[in-house]
This record gives sequence, C-alpha cells and structure tokens, in this order.
Amino acid sequence: MSAKSVTYNFTSRKRAFGNHWLIYSNKAKCILSLLSDREVAHWVLNLEFCSNIKSFEFGDYETEIEINGEKIFSKYRLRVETSSGVEYHKISVNKSEQNKRDADFLDNCLWREKHIRFRHVTDEELNCERQKIFPLLKLSAFLTASREQYIPPNLIDSANLYITRFGKGTLLHCLAALNEYSKATVMLQIYRLYNAGKILIAFEETPFSLDSQWRLNNE
Repeated sequence: MSAKSVTYNFTSRKRAFGNHWLIYSNKAKCILSLLSDREVAHWVLNLEFCSNIKSFEFGDYETEIEINGEKIFSKYRLRVETSSGVEYHKISVNKSEQNKRDADFLDNCLWREKHIRFRHVTDEELNCERQKIFPLLKLSAFLTASREQYIPPNLIDSANLYITRFGKGTLLHCLAALNEYSKATVMLQIYRLYNAGKILIAFEETPFSLDSQWRLNNE
C-alpha cells in the first residue's frame, strides 16, 4: 500500500486509512465491502445520506449495449436506484477527455435503450465536499451503534408532527420542542429521519452541532 492513502485527497486530517473497508450501511441495511477510500467517500457523500437515493448495491458489474450490430461492454461498480430511476456508477481517480466522451456516449446509449443513467465519479467531484467525509462517517457510526435502540412510538409521532408542522429549523429548536424526551433519543430519531431522506440537514463542521439546520424534504 502506498505511504498515503487515497483518503489523503479528500480530508484535511491527512491521515492514512486502509484501502479495503467493511462498513455497515443503515440505509441499505447490510455490510458494504468497499475496495478503496474513494468508494467510502462516494458512499458517504452521495449515497448514504442523500434523500433521492432509494437503494444501492456495490459489486463488479458489466453492462452491454449494442451499437450498429456490435456489442459493447463497460464495467461499473454501483447499481443505484434514485427517485428518478436507475443509475450505474463508475468510480476512478480521474478521467481524461476521452474518458469523459466515453462516459457521455455510454450515458446517452443506456438512456436511449434502457432508460438508465451512467455516472462516472472522480476525485474532482469528491474533493468539492471532502470536509464532510469524516463528520458523516461519525454520524454513520453513531447510527450503526444505535441501530437496535428502542425509540418510543410517542416520540416518533411527536417528532413527525413537529417537522411536518414547522418544516424547518435548528436541532436546538427541535430538542426544545421535544424536551419531555431525552436529548439523546430525540437526536437519534432526527438522524434516523435524515438517513431515511425524510429531512435534510445542513451543517458546517459537524451534523452534531445544535446550530445545524434541518428542513423537511418535500421531494
């Protein structure tokens, strides 16, 4: 393994991690086998907490399209179901101009023949939000550690009523409105709603900040 993990490209901490991860996904309800830090970055930034992502599956896949009677094969790493349909994702370090043309061509062909989108994800895209990787990994770890924790139905109903009525606010306001319940349990329910795509959370340094803004997902 190289002296610097590829996570070096995406974080400000500049510390190395292993290149093969086994991570539990609370959205997919399974353990993911991720083959690089780059796959971890794509998962936590663009899949696990994205409200338009319904399901996803990592694997070694290949798609086939026919052009002018000739079969063309292309490998990809992810099958994703979004609110708009199915996507195939390829993940790599970067893409040359030829790679970009190939990705656009494949996307057009797949859409025309199968109504499937093709997306090529690289460092350029992941670097734009690299500061969110570790905070979201910590949130995922919190949800995983608490996934068997019981939440009273009254709290679930109260939280749903609150977010539907107000539509947006801060985590602090939410805790104040639901102060008859424990802070930890309320926060867990809010983060479960975020993970499920029911609400959106915007944060600067960490989603655990009480100043973090939430809003109802109306999509």
